[in-house]
Amino acid sequence: GMCCRPTAYDDVLVERSVLWYLLMGGRHIDGAHLYLNHEAIGKGIRQAMERGVPRSEIFLTTKIWPNFYGRNSTKEVVPTFLKELGVDYIDMILMHAPAPIG
Repeated sequence: GMCCRPTAYDDVLVERSVLWYLLMGGRHIDGAHLYLNHEAIGKGIRQAMERGVPRSEIFLTTKIWPNFYGRNSTKEVVPTFLKELGVDYIDMILMHAPAPIG
């Protein structure tokens, strides 16, 4: 899959990279709220869909930062992820750092 790492803070590069990756046949996008590029990832996905890549073939993963762990916190933050990404659903949401902090 394609990882939208924290070094990818340039929204135009992220958007174009996601688009290119999907048009070339890639299907797994791995992002994280921490990377601050959900909007650019979503733009790339939507552009690929406009060019014929079905959303059903794209497996979109993102991650939740530890301060949003827990049922209620997660339920509150996921709608933000959906809005930022501009998608109806996320295929998988992972715990970003699944270990105690501090």
